[in-house]
Amino acid sequence: MGDKDAVSEGAILECTLGTNTSELKVPISRGVSTQGRNEANIADSVPDHNIFSFDMCTRQIPPVPCTPKVIMKWQKGHPKYVLDYELALLERCIVPCCFGGIISIKQCGQDL
Repeated sequence: MGDKDAVSEGAILECTLGTNTSELKVPISRGVSTQGRNEANIADSVPDHNIFSFDMCTRQIPPVPCTPKVIMKWQKGHPKYVLDYELALLERCIVPCCFGGIISIKQCGQDL
């Protein structure tokens, strides 16, 4: 795995404040898939559509249930590879949660 790997549905996400990982959902096909899974772009950052709970959020003591709040697109997308008018999502991408955590991609969703 490397930071330039394309990300597809099923990628494993983690948050710096979460107590568990989560799985990226990409329900819309953009005509490109890797190993039968839809490839993602930087707009696939919508809570409860693409990004789901990381179990508990440790921003306070005791931890509270995680409800990701993301209001921007993933950062550091592929500069030249575009899917459905947005940059392709790469394993190096991150997106901040409004509660203070940084969401990143732990595994790109490909069977390597």
